[in-house]
Amino acid sequence: MVKTSIDLNYKQLDNVKILVVDDNTDLRLSVSEYFESRGFTVFNASDGRKALEIIEDNNIDILLLDVEMPVMNGLETLKMLEQKSIQLNVIMITGTENPKKYNFYKKGCLLFERKPVNLIELEYKIRNIYRALHNSKSGPPKNSFIDIEMNQIYEFLMQNLHNYNLNPEMVANHFNIDLSKLHYKINNLLTISLHETIKNLRLLQARELIKKSSLKTAREISLTLGYRDAGYFSKLYQIAFDEDLIAELKKVGKQLPI
Repeated sequence: MVKTSIDLNYKQLDNVKILVVDDNTDLRLSVSEYFESRGFTVFNASDGRKALEIIEDNNIDILLLDVEMPVMNGLETLKMLEQKSIQLNVIMITGTENPKKYNFYKKGCLLFERKPVNLIELEYKIRNIYRALHNSKSGPPKNSFIDIEMNQIYEFLMQNLHNYNLNPEMVANHFNIDLSKLHYKINNLLTISLHETIKNLRLLQARELIKKSSLKTAREISLTLGYRDAGYFSKLYQIAFDEDLIAELKKVGKQLPI
């Protein structure tokens, strides 16, 4: 049984069910034992197909999902969840050097964790996710970076995606937060930098603009999202989604003069 003497100073999360999905038996059981020792209800499966059976029979809250597995891998599992309209809080676990993260993020993944997994840190993140979800419904407590500042920062980013000058310094100045402290907290919560977060949000917003808006060119889309160089933006889009922006615009009947 995996144990820790560290007190996370959180209230017990009653009835939170975690499903650990990984074909590595030792890792799967270690993670399961750890979270059981911390008071969570834990299920485990060796592949995506078995995971789906468990999900359909139980009200799973957190899905810890390996990227590479036999029978049904992580991305295939996410696609099946999407097809079945099953919404879960999904955290990907990977030993892959360069997984195409956007393919997972656009299917609903919240976070990526690299192997070997730091279980204490992962527990912090899960509890923080649940604090944020709970307080988005009941109202955030005072003096909570996760529940107040993070939500405000997210709203600020979304409102300023068009601004070419949007960067971590601008965010820190707006909220009067020390830049190094802001970087530290964002990295701990999201496991990626604030700069990457801004880029991710812009790229995800680009997909929505392509589908829903009247913008007709890559230049219009890139300028709307704070990029002055449409060619560079198109390359970022290709890398992020493994999809050609020209082809995407053509699908919805738009032209692409760059």
